[in-house]
Amino acid sequence: MTASVPSMDSPLAAASPRTLIVPGKASPSRNRHDARVEMKAGAAIIALFAVGFLGWSAFARLDSAVHVAGVVRVAGNAQLVQNRAGGIISAIRVHEGDSVRAGDILVEFATTEALAQERSLASRVFGLQAEIARINTEQAGAAQIAVPVEWNALDSDERADADRALSRERGNLSAKRALLVSEQAVLRERVAQVGNQIDGYRERQKSNVRQNALNKDELTGIQSLFERGYATKTRVLSLQRTGAAIEGEIGATQAEIARLHAAAGETRLQIMQLSEQNRHDNAERLRTAQTELDSLLPQWKAAREQLALSRARAPVSGTVMGLVANTVGGVATPGQKLMEIVPKDGTLEVEAQVSLADANDLKPGQKADVRLTSLRGRTLPALHGRIARVSADAVSDERSGRSYFTAVVRIPRAELDRVSREAGIGGTVRPGTPVDVTVPLGARTALQYWIGPLTNRLRPALTEQ
Repeated sequence: MTASVPSMDSPLAAASPRTLIVPGKASPSRNRHDARVEMKAGAAIIALFAVGFLGWSAFARLDSAVHVAGVVRVAGNAQLVQNRAGGIISAIRVHEGDSVRAGDILVEFATTEALAQERSLASRVFGLQAEIARINTEQAGAAQIAVPVEWNALDSDERADADRALSRERGNLSAKRALLVSEQAVLRERVAQVGNQIDGYRERQKSNVRQNALNKDELTGIQSLFERGYATKTRVLSLQRTGAAIEGEIGATQAEIARLHAAAGETRLQIMQLSEQNRHDNAERLRTAQTELDSLLPQWKAAREQLALSRARAPVSGTVMGLVANTVGGVATPGQKLMEIVPKDGTLEVEAQVSLADANDLKPGQKADVRLTSLRGRTLPALHGRIARVSADAVSDERSGRSYFTAVVRIPRAELDRVSREAGIGGTVRPGTPVDVTVPLGARTALQYWIGPLTNRLRPALTEQ
C-alpha cells in the first residue's frame, strides 16, 4: 500500500511545519491553560474554606467543662459501729442490708459476770428506792406508796424488777400499819379495863362513905346511951373499930383509884409513844437507806455502763452495711469495726477525685451534672447538684502515688426524687454507686482553643529579661 502525501493546497499544509495535528487530541498549550485554571479554582476554594473556617472559629462558642469520676456517698458518711470493750460475741441481731432504728441492739457480747453484778446492784437499788418511798408514805400518812420518779427511765425488764420491790414494800406498809393498829388497840383495851376498875372502886367508895356515915350516926346514939348507962362500953368500942375500918377502906379505895388513873395515863402515853416511836424509827431508817442508796447508785451506774458496752447499738436509723461481725462465739477486739450504718434519708453526696490541672477551675457553688454509670443499658437523666466544697490541699494515694484534690458535690433529695420518677430507678442510687461528674466552666471560641496554647508558649518568649 502506498501512502499519499498531502498537497500544498490542503489545510494541513498551512500548519506550522513543527506542528503535527492529530485528530482527537488537545494541544499542549491548552492542557497547560486548563491546569492553571484548576489550580486557581482549588486555591480559591481552599482560601474560601480557610476564611470561612477562621470566621467560624472566631465566632463559634464552645462550652468547656471538667469531667471527673466519683462515688455516691451519704452526707456525713456511714456511721461506724464499734465496741470499746470487745469480747466474745454471743448474738448477732442483724444481717447485711437490714434496716435498723437508732438504739436497736445490733451485736451482743458475753456478759455473764457483768450481768450478774448489774442485776445484784439493781435489785438493791430498787429495794432501797421502794423502801424510801414506803417510809415517806408512812411519814406523810398517805394511803398509797408513790412510784419513784427515777423509775420512769427504766426499761421493761428493770421496771418489772422495780415493781416487784415496790410490791414488797406495799406489803410491808400494810403489815406495819396493821401491827401498829393492833398494838394501839391492845393498849386502848387496857385503858378501858382500867376505866372499868376505876368505876368499880368509885362505887365501892360510895358504899364505904355511906356505911361510914351510918356507923357514925349509930356511934353517936350508942355513946349517948352509954353516958346514961343504958349501953356497954364494948358496944361503943365495937362501933368505933368499925368506923375506923370503914375509913381505912375509904382511904385504900381512894388510893387504888388514883393508881388506876395513873395506869390509864401511862397506857395512853404508850399509845402516843407507839406512833412517835414508829416515826422516829422511820426517820432513822430513812437516813440509813438514803446513805446506802447514795453509795450504791455510782456502783450501779458503772455496772450499767459496763453492761452497755456488751451491747452494740445502732447510732442512727439506717441500713446495715459492711457487716464484719458474723460469727457467734468469735472474739472482737476493743474498738474493732463491727459494721457500718448508712443513715436513712440522708442527703446524697458525690465524692470526686479531681486532677491537679483541673482543681483550679472548681470552686464551691458551681453547678455539676452527675450521671450514673453502673446501670447498664439504661439512659438516665442527669442529677443536678452543686459543688459543696473542694479540699484545701492535694491528697496523695499511698497505693498509686497519684495526687488529686477531693471535690464534694451535694445532690438535694428533691433532685433524686425527680430523677427517680422520670427514670423509675427507685432506690437504685445507693452509697458506693460510681458516677461521672461534669462541671461546666463556661464558653470560649474555637479560635481561642487553638491559639491559646500557642500564646501561652509565646508569652514567656516575648518577655524581656
